[in-house]
Amino acid sequence: MIYRNLKKNSFSLIEVLVALCIISICFTVYMQALRVNIDNTAVSQSYITACLLANKKLAKLSKSKKLEEGKKEGDFGDEYPTFKWKLDVNKDFNTNEHLFRTKLDISFERNGQKRTITFRSLAIDTKSLKSKDSDKDGSSTSGSSNQNNS
Repeated sequence: MIYRNLKKNSFSLIEVLVALCIISICFTVYMQALRVNIDNTAVSQSYITACLLANKKLAKLSKSKKLEEGKKEGDFGDEYPTFKWKLDVNKDFNTNEHLFRTKLDISFERNGQKRTITFRSLAIDTKSLKSKDSDKDGSSTSGSSNQNNS
């Protein structure tokens, strides 16, 4: 009689094995999802780094004394060995002779895949713009002094 009550209140070996199989399958799926999440976090970190490096490069370009048309490329040194940049600067003759179209590509490799992020912007060559304005000011000043002398 005690044996029968004990048998009713306990699990059979088959039930325990099925439960362990279900738990192990769920754990495996969870671990794979965690690994994908960690990989995606690393890729996101690389994209953020690429954006910060692009910001730094574009700021350096805007502080340069004279913009020149052409293509340049390089890397970011030993601190960021997997990151490379390509810069393409072209004059925008449709709007203004002092306006340049810039295209900056930052590429990096993560998880065996090459990834590229592209930044496009407009830049003004302030040095040539200032020299043109000073030429206009100089010609109007000399013109007004000639009128005063007449």
